[in-house]
Amino acid sequence: MSDLSILSHVYKTNSDLLKKINDAVVVLKRARYKLPGAESLSPRQVLESQKLLSQFLDELLRDLSPSLSKEAEDFMIPSSLIERINEARKGELEYYLSDLKLASDHLVHDLVCLTPKDLALLDELATITDAETSSIFRKLWRK
Repeated sequence: MSDLSILSHVYKTNSDLLKKINDAVVVLKRARYKLPGAESLSPRQVLESQKLLSQFLDELLRDLSPSLSKEAEDFMIPSSLIERINEARKGELEYYLSDLKLASDHLVHDLVCLTPKDLALLDELATITDAETSSIFRKLWRK
């Protein structure tokens, strides 16, 4: 496999992950804050978004915590994204992992359990994923 095809594959993986995360966060924000478009969301869409983001956070927790077992992987989170998060949260990773776990727990329960802090955390993860995807895109264009 050539460098270009590997880079292209990595870009597609990151891009797909970013779209899933962004779409799910938008659904939850619309539903939680009754924003325009909330009335068109079905309860199933909201539940699927909660489940997807909870699975993403759980996988992220497993990837960021070597002590946790790797049971089943719902997401293929690129290692470059894990490295970027580790770098961004250096020195406070223990607290960050606690916040991820709490947000995941809130997602599993009910939409009203989601706090502004949880949504800010999800936004931050989407931003980090976007930054990583953009970085890969720039590398792809340079090839």
